Amino acid sequence: MFLLKKLRKKVEAGDRIGIAISQEGLSIVHVVPSAVGKPYLSSARFHSSASEEEYPSLVKKFIEELGLHGKTCVLVIPSAQYAAYMMEPPEVDDKEMKQALAWQVKDYLDYPVENASIDYIDLPTISGKRLVYAVAANKRFVEKQVAWLNLMGLEVEAVNIGEFALRNIASLLPENKKGLLFIHPAMVHSKIILVKDTLLYLLRDARVDLKSIVNEGYDIDDEVLVQMLEELSLEVQRTLDYSVTRLQQNPAESIVISPQVFKDLNESDKYNSLSNSASLPVRIMKLDEVFKIDSEIEYDVQCQTIIASGAALRYIDDSKKLR
Repeated sequence: MFLLKKLRKKVEAGDRIGIAISQEGLSIVHVVPSAVGKPYLSSARFHSSASEEEYPSLVKKFIEELGLHGKTCVLVIPSAQYAAYMMEPPEVDDKEMKQALAWQVKDYLDYPVENASIDYIDLPTISGKRLVYAVAANKRFVEKQVAWLNLMGLEVEAVNIGEFALRNIASLLPENKKGLLFIHPAMVHSKIILVKDTLLYLLRDARVDLKSIVNEGYDIDDEVLVQMLEELSLEVQRTLDYSVTRLQQNPAESIVISPQVFKDLNESDKYNSLSNSASLPVRIMKLDEVFKIDSEIEYDVQCQTIIASGAALRYIDDSKKLR
């Protein structure tokens, strides 16, 4: 996913900075790929209450402290700044596809389509039918972020969305080969994606936000937690039902949940109701399944920067085919 035509370029293996902007804060990571083992998560920072005006200074401090001037970076924009639509694409040449998709999505946007950056990703072909996810992002927001990143001396290789960054994480899990439903609970805009053999089949926002179950002391309200898990079970069932009706198959044989800052949400037995309702095994992943992690990166920060880490995995490997 590029979202800006001028950013399109060949993807090469190499260390990257991953930057993710979300309603929860600003995440910055540095990842170094390895030819023989797991990629190395060398550094990670999370700024929970950073304002947009503070982003440049925080990123500048990160690259100066680590000597990362001139490095390649991938930016993930917040959910509020884009929308993704599954659709059958028009029968046009690929070079004309973005413009054609713009006309198909324009009625869904709450701003003029001329102010949107349009990109797409092909989904696995179903019964000979081509499907794509068309992504429309706020062009002004994207260009503004790219501009200050360039001023920091970084080379912006791509602008991505959170679901595709999570796909990169899910693609490196053992369940990837047979297919998995990957769930990323978040304070706002929790995400669900369906991945099999590195291919993205489905993505959707889950109407379940952790802010509803966490009080000011970051303790979990057990009664509300039960309600949240019931709502999450419904979201999972809707996702599985949709994959059967729309995709004519269910690629998922298990459910994997991203690691959580809140310890109560890292206990697998908390999700028994989810496992029972979906009739699929459920487990909580650990980030060290995917990365070799620097010992100075605290567990909380690992959890909070997972999307930025997934974005930094944007390199081509013949066996993984990440992008």
